[in-house]
Amino acid sequence: MVAQFEDERAAHFERLLLLAPGEVVAAARAWHQAVWDLHVIADGPAAIAQPEFQLRLERAAEARDRFYDELKSCLRPRMW
Repeated sequence: MVAQFEDERAAHFERLLLLAPGEVVAAARAWHQAVWDLHVIADGPAAIAQPEFQLRLERAAEARDRFYDELKSCLRPRMW
């Protein structure tokens, strides 16, 4: 089931990379990397110190917020 969701996520991410402006793509890549940096928890709680994991979690949340801010800015109608 996880593999299916990963395939779907990858397909959506590829569309984003193809169609979104550069700022959105950069923010998406940063969020993707920040979330990837959390994968060590899969090795169990002893794999990473709690303060380091908390820092990575905060970075992922900040990257997510930057992505959504960039995306909203891109989608907002321009008034001339």
